[in-house]
Amino acid sequence: MEFIYSIFEILYSQVLTKAPLLLGIVTMIGYIAMRQSADKVIAGTIKTIVGFMLLQQGASLLISTFRPILDALSTTYGLTGTIIDPYAGMMATMDAMGDAYAWVGYTVLFALALNLLMVMFKRITGIRTVMLSGHIMFQQAGIFAWVVYATMGTGMVETVILAGIVTALYWGITTNMVFKPTEELTGGAGFSIGHQQMFGCWLASKVAPYLGNKDEQVDDVEMPGWLKIFNDNVAATAIVMLVFFGSIMLALGKEQVTQMAGSTHWLIHIFNTGMMFAVCMTMIVQGVRMFVAELTTSFQGISEKLVPGAVVAVDCAAVFGFAPNAVVFGFVCGAIGMLSGVALLIFIGSPYLIIPGFIPMFFDNAVIGVFANHFGGWRAAWKICLGSGLIQVFGSAWAVSLAGLKDGWLGMFDFATIVPAFLQGMRISSITIVLLFAGALVYMYRAGKALRAEEDAEKASLATA
Repeated sequence: MEFIYSIFEILYSQVLTKAPLLLGIVTMIGYIAMRQSADKVIAGTIKTIVGFMLLQQGASLLISTFRPILDALSTTYGLTGTIIDPYAGMMATMDAMGDAYAWVGYTVLFALALNLLMVMFKRITGIRTVMLSGHIMFQQAGIFAWVVYATMGTGMVETVILAGIVTALYWGITTNMVFKPTEELTGGAGFSIGHQQMFGCWLASKVAPYLGNKDEQVDDVEMPGWLKIFNDNVAATAIVMLVFFGSIMLALGKEQVTQMAGSTHWLIHIFNTGMMFAVCMTMIVQGVRMFVAELTTSFQGISEKLVPGAVVAVDCAAVFGFAPNAVVFGFVCGAIGMLSGVALLIFIGSPYLIIPGFIPMFFDNAVIGVFANHFGGWRAAWKICLGSGLIQVFGSAWAVSLAGLKDGWLGMFDFATIVPAFLQGMRISSITIVLLFAGALVYMYRAGKALRAEEDAEKASLATA
């Protein structure tokens, strides 16, 4: 029994929460299933792990560099409230649940098993996507476990089962919804988005065509004269972020920026900060290109041999390399929307003040911007991302008022829209969870029917050929 527990502990703490290792194992299994040579299996596994680690390092450096600037902005202007940030939300959930937070690990395992079952029976469920985003899975399962535990007063078994089902439905359905838009965006790369804004990306892909022209994309805009420098994504990123964060740092005042700069001259520190954004984005894009290339190829082996038709859902940064300038454009527009939302909350005297964290401000709006830009061009991207920023702030205020987690909330788009709507329903009546299951069954019935028709058409086409 102790041996089994040790295996579970290693799986729980060292594999499921470590996305590079988890995806490296997936790549290895895929290549083995494809009967690739040993050198290909080893090289592909290593490149997947290194590529994802490069993405993580770029993202971590991005967060550690720019989060203090937003924190300082809140402190300088005396803003106190709930921070919207995945890690702040995770810590708030841990504090609220206390010892019961241990149930979250079981919830993740149960939800992942259900997600795999959905894919195994995809001709019935229509679900072909498997959520594999490590720590993000724990953040989300924790929120759903808290919602069930706090609103229904359930014990461990009931909480794990109900929260596990809700989590699995969220993973399976939202990653499946955004799969086809991701395929169109990436030119058939063979993966889906598995992060915290799948509903937001899907919604952007549907709304964008009505708000702009997809032929006028951010990356394709030809600048006149010296402005052509903005056609280079590295230069554009550095210049735009220098202006954006330089303005914020100047608003903090020379004295505070000097403290942040240490021995570096404060003006040089502002310049270095703008350049650092370009460094981080280059690391992220390079890492994405490495691991996506290996993962999508190897996952064909899993889809063909082990779980036919399965598609992996990975970190949202996987789409950044397909429209680098749209990433920066979406982030800036979304940030303006979020900061405007905070100003509006203060103006109306809201009892719930939201302090934007860098993770939802950047990753949500950047990836939604990429989808909006692809399906509706830059005109759709700025409108949707501005609206996305406002929704994140006001939706998070709604969520905090219902969840009671005033010390932190995830703040990502899906957790500022569909999750507070679910919370509101649960506050009204527990019948909401039954309605959720019924709605999920309707979606899966329709998705299964469409998938069967698609597969049958492919078989008929192959037979004719």
